[in-house]
Amino acid sequence: MPQTNRGTLPSSSARRQGTSGAPQAPGQRTTPTTPPTRNYTPTYTRDSQGRVTSMTVTLKQGEFTPNQTDTLTMAEARFDGIPPGKTTNDGRHRGHILGAQLGGTNHTDLQQADLAALRAGQTLPADRWKDYENFVAMEGRVNTPLMVSIENIVANGVNNHGREVQYTVNLDYAGNSQVPSNINVVADTIDGGQPPVNINETIPNVVDPRNPPHNYTRLKKSDVTWS
Repeated sequence: MPQTNRGTLPSSSARRQGTSGAPQAPGQRTTPTTPPTRNYTPTYTRDSQGRVTSMTVTLKQGEFTPNQTDTLTMAEARFDGIPPGKTTNDGRHRGHILGAQLGGTNHTDLQQADLAALRAGQTLPADRWKDYENFVAMEGRVNTPLMVSIENIVANGVNNHGREVQYTVNLDYAGNSQVPSNINVVADTIDGGQPPVNINETIPNVVDPRNPPHNYTRLKKSDVTWS
């Protein structure tokens, strides 16, 4: 049976289905009429304020190199404002839009260059955050364990089950805020293999979305069957 979102949640935390926003019950997945365009390099979309609103990439074994998350340089050097909404010891994480285990960049080259500049007494440009396009401010519990759980599940499907997945992260913002209010992760198998898998999870970017009124439940490995 196709893996879909896990039923209907309260409207405050309902999984987004495409662009409609209406939750669907298991088994009601709409099959795309046009085959997806494969692109093994992540593509980021920004709005007029420079905020990343989506990232999409095709994941296939051998087409990306898993990384270990590494933002410690930024924490030690107090890279406040990169990304916007992240300051030292505020409880938020520099969350990866594309997880490191899925080949997402740590922007190591930028970290090293900016660290050298700060140590030399220089000031970073006010819009330097735009160059760190794979980072966004996430509440700590949103990043770990909730986002990490989804990323690990998808990595398992690609690396251990040989599935090819179209992976998209959509970010919603309230007004002019530069911190996303919701993070939507969609992962669809596109290899024609069985079973077809559809993961569609929307996580409210609040201190702990598992608590009322959101009542988000973490996606577990046992929720998804890859082969």
